[in-house]
Amino acid sequence: MIVARNGGSREVLTPDGTEAKAMDRDTVSVTEAGYRLGIGRTTAYALARRGSIAGVPVIRIGRKLRVSVPALERLLGAEPDSKEVTR
Repeated sequence: MIVARNGGSREVLTPDGTEAKAMDRDTVSVTEAGYRLGIGRTTAYALARRGSIAGVPVIRIGRKLRVSVPALERLLGAEPDSKEVTR
């Protein structure tokens, strides 16, 4: 999986070469969650080791750390099915 910045949005290239926006998935990596929250990778992982990032629980699957997209969107004020942030 390759993550690329493209004009401010993050796109994920899946192994089969198709593109999917990071927030279209059920979970995202700690790095992607940190990017969405405007914090650095090191800070995001430091918070993840404590069990949550800004109150959003971190899911541990083996050695991988994942963050729930619906919970992250609720924190940011967006509806879970909506891709727009309400201000």
